[in-house]
Amino acid sequence: MAIRKFIKIALIVFFVIMGTANLFAQESRLRPRESEAALEAFSKAELLTEDDFEYDLTRDGNGIRLTKYLGNSTCIRIPDEIEEMPVTEITDTFFETDNYYYQEDNKKSKLEVIVFPDSVEKICSLHGAKKLKYVKLPENLKKISCGGFNMCYSLEEIYIPDSVKLIESNAFACSGLKEIDFPDGASLESSICSGCNQLQKVHLPDNLDAIPYWMFSDCESLVSIEIPETVTSIGYSAFNNCKSLFSIVLPQNLRSIESYAFNGCESISEIIIPDGVEELGYSFIGGTSVKNLYVPDSVIKFGYEDGWEPGDCRYNERGNENGHIIIGKSEYESLRIPDWITEIKDIPAGTKIINFPMSLKKCYLSNSSSLEYLEDIIIPDSLRSVKFSDGWYDCSADFSGAKLPIKTQKRLRELGYTGSFGGTRPAKKTGQ
Repeated sequence: MAIRKFIKIALIVFFVIMGTANLFAQESRLRPRESEAALEAFSKAELLTEDDFEYDLTRDGNGIRLTKYLGNSTCIRIPDEIEEMPVTEITDTFFETDNYYYQEDNKKSKLEVIVFPDSVEKICSLHGAKKLKYVKLPENLKKISCGGFNMCYSLEEIYIPDSVKLIESNAFACSGLKEIDFPDGASLESSICSGCNQLQKVHLPDNLDAIPYWMFSDCESLVSIEIPETVTSIGYSAFNNCKSLFSIVLPQNLRSIESYAFNGCESISEIIIPDGVEELGYSFIGGTSVKNLYVPDSVIKFGYEDGWEPGDCRYNERGNENGHIIIGKSEYESLRIPDWITEIKDIPAGTKIINFPMSLKKCYLSNSSSLEYLEDIIIPDSLRSVKFSDGWYDCSADFSGAKLPIKTQKRLRELGYTGSFGGTRPAKKTGQ
């Protein structure tokens, strides 16, 4: 009886502890709401009346659709009802003037604060509202449309309701956002924050499966970002030119990093490619400060660029006889190539140490100037023969620009290299 009572008490304590832990975990996931400055601005916004709009009945007959704003106020609150009908839709013509496309000084460009009622399900585009600083989105909003807040240079913050399930391309591109918190469960399209050069803090949806292409390109103030473990793909140019980004931890479930994903991230000095990654695009870390790259054997595709659009590139694939490796990054200190690579045609200029994979059959390193920093080649004992020339002058291996140890030169001769070598590297003293 005493043992049973002890077990019962222990179980109760366990569940209390777990419940408390879950409560703390839920509290830690609470998303920040609008700032005090935003709430104060919303409270001072002018409540408009039906005389301030042109409007009609929505197609389903269940609400009011606002089609044009007739006033000139810069801080506005839209009513939730007109003629005892809920306001449910605001069209993209809402802020247009007669000469909207030819007039810089229009109503949208003067707007500073707008408060949407929760009855609204579809909001107008605020693209180009250059002075817009605070926006209260409706709690029932399902989608933020393509380019909805594009070029809103003064917009520093925005709370996105949990109801939003889709954020379309360029939604906040080139805006003044400093922080953005995406709701869990939201689907993200391309270039959403591209060109947000003041963006410093980002929270991605916990269940995100891919970071779309150009998602954070040219976000020059972004220092770090936590990528959810659910992410399996980082898209084309996703973080291109994020010059301040220095800390990046790739999730263990990652399977592909597309071309230019981290290109131009000059503050990144280390990146660990998780085992399990299968595709690496061209120049995925070009222009970074990464000095040592270890490519895991799980990689089955190395990409090289053959166009400017995502997906418009060819790949070098495992099992493809003519496949070769082009990483697209200069000044590595060491470069480890996976063991399935059969052909090497180029290595990044400035590489100091490179390994020959056991599967290597052909090696055409013809540009001797790119090998002048090469200090050694790690050659597996199992490697017996490599083809260093295919009969064409520009497709012949040339190590005359490399200063390799005598032992390495001897192994290259054994593998079939007949060309010349540069001088040797001085032998390292014991303890160095």
